Order: sequence, then C-alpha cells, then structure tokens
Amino acid sequence: TPNKDIIVRDEKTVSVRHKSHWTYESHVLFGRDDGLAQLQNVAMVEIPPNSFAQPHSHGPEVEEVWSTIDSGMEFMLGKHVRKIEQGYCYMVPPDGKSFHATYNTTGKTIRTFYFGMYDGTV
Repeated sequence: TPNKDIIVRDEKTVSVRHKSHWTYESHVLFGRDDGLAQLQNVAMVEIPPNSFAQPHSHGPEVEEVWSTIDSGMEFMLGKHVRKIEQGYCYMVPPDGKSFHATYNTTGKTIRTFYFGMYDGTV
C-alpha cells in the first residue's frame, strides 16, 4: 500500500542495511515497509576506492537501474567494460546471462543511486 505522507531521509544518516557482491554498501532510503509499492528498494550504494563488485547476472524476476552520482564509475557487462559518466544510468538486462559488475577506479569512494525490484534472493 503506498504511503499517504511524504517521507524525507538524508542519505548520510541512513545506516548500511545491505552489504553484497564483495564491495557494495547499500544505504536503503526507501523500501516496502515505507509504502514503496512497485519498486522494492531505492538505495544509495557506496563503492570503495579501487574496487569492483562480484560479477553476477539476474533472471527475469529482477530489474535494477544504477545511476551515477560521482564520477569515476565503470561497469562490466559481459566481456565489455564501459565508463559511465556522472549523471548517467544503466539498466541491467534480466536475461540470466549478462554478467555485470560495477568498478571504482578512483582513489575515493563513489556513490550510485540504485532502484531495484527483485525476489529478495539477490
């Protein structure tokens, strides 16, 4: 059931709720408990300096979109690594075959904005 009241959260005060795929530290801003009806999670994900996440794929039950906030993000999709400019986003193909991972090639932590819908097993 969608929430009828506005919810405002500061990403700096939301504790890390999920650690996954080796390096992701997800500060979940809104979830189903907040009345998020279609999306399952909206999160700020931090990627530590000079690191990359575990390459993985998702099946048809998973949709996720990653949007860059800080510069320096790269992502692997299949065999290709692409640089994602600040302010751009990408959607992961839910085909169970397209392995993907996010890279941080800088010397500082970078942040990404994450929107996800999944069955809870990823």
